[in-house]
Amino acid sequence: MLLLAWGTFAFGAVYPWAYRPLMSGAATTGLFCLVRFRSVAGVQRLPALAFAAVVAAILLQTVPLPSVARHAVSPAHAALVSQLDFGMLVAPDAWRPLTIDRGRTLTAAACAAALFLLTLGASRWLTVYGARRFAVHLAVVGLVLAVVGVAQRPLFGTRIYGFWEPLMLRRPYEPFGPFVLENHFGGWMLLALPVVLARVCAGIAREMPAGSWHARVAWLGSAGAQQVWLLAVAAAAMSVSLLLTFSRSAIGAFVLAVILTGVFAVRGTTSFRRRLASLAIVATIGWGALVWVGLDRIVTFFRNAPWESLNVRLGPWQDAWRVINDFWLTGTGMNTYAQSMIVYQRFGVEWAHYSQAHNDYLQLLAEGGLLVALPAIAAVLALAIEIRRQFARTERGSTTWWLRCGAVTGLVAIAVQETVEFSLQMPGNAVLCALVLALAIHRPSPRRALSSRGT
Repeated sequence: MLLLAWGTFAFGAVYPWAYRPLMSGAATTGLFCLVRFRSVAGVQRLPALAFAAVVAAILLQTVPLPSVARHAVSPAHAALVSQLDFGMLVAPDAWRPLTIDRGRTLTAAACAAALFLLTLGASRWLTVYGARRFAVHLAVVGLVLAVVGVAQRPLFGTRIYGFWEPLMLRRPYEPFGPFVLENHFGGWMLLALPVVLARVCAGIAREMPAGSWHARVAWLGSAGAQQVWLLAVAAAAMSVSLLLTFSRSAIGAFVLAVILTGVFAVRGTTSFRRRLASLAIVATIGWGALVWVGLDRIVTFFRNAPWESLNVRLGPWQDAWRVINDFWLTGTGMNTYAQSMIVYQRFGVEWAHYSQAHNDYLQLLAEGGLLVALPAIAAVLALAIEIRRQFARTERGSTTWWLRCGAVTGLVAIAVQETVEFSLQMPGNAVLCALVLALAIHRPSPRRALSSRGT
């Protein structure tokens, strides 16, 4: 949780002084959990092998090759590098890696390895200690972040925390909370909010008595009910802060997340009254946040978007596609998109340098080619198989089941946003995604499972 808080409030950990200790801490924490709890639960082999394949593919991009081999697998490599590095003109036959910037690609490999270790290690931790504690702590961090985000613009304007104004800040992009761009704040909330909502639904489905109305009214004053209401308040505040970003991608994915949570609420409870109560609180939080922010403002905001250019995304996508056409097999090297755009950018060159494709799937193909994209697809499939396997081992309607549903909802929501954004390139968001992924694939504790069946 300290890693999560550091990555979140240190400006999303986008600066070297923030992401270096963050990724070091993520790798150390993951390794510690893997070693400390090795006798409790085995490593999920399929995801682990897929993660290792992704890191190996990235490292292959950094291996020096002779010019003949480079030209055979990446014919456009020499032409691009010669425009970025004069050394290519001096020694064209020297051994060089497939990546156009070896240092940046090694950084990408190190960060990927750290995040994968954190995912596997945290999944073991969750098996030992359970996911409830994680969900409550995540709600606390989310509530604090929501307050900071809502207070940012009226109190500090473009200065984060009242003193930090990022370089190259251009309107209409303004900071929101500790994040330089409001879309990245929305991405953080898309990952965390469904988990908190799921914990609220779990509290209602598991703890609300099924007896008379008198028993249910009496339950409202119990300690368990008070925790549910506090978590509901946190979820409501997080929802309002997400909508106040006025990020179209975040708002669209938020609506999808609320709908998916409602679907899980229907499937997760057999009692009609508990199902109705879960749906009511999800609908109240979702619809209440929309009304609070102003449904007419949101509709007008969407209507006024420049949809003819896909909200100014079509141009960057076309530039990314040109890179993909030339480097479809090996890519330019992970974490080198900004360097390739020095040569390939055509859209908006008079007013901006696009260092991201605003679509992480296109950027993965541009930087990694099929060399990295195929292992990445295999990793996604391996994770989907593992998640399905763990759902089969989890009792439907249990707290673990609910939180797993919340994690899957968050992953789906961020996957949708990544079609038009790059929120997961923020190291702080990436660490949160690794923890949510660990929640989705963690194995239920046998002791807790037996206790759940007994009650």
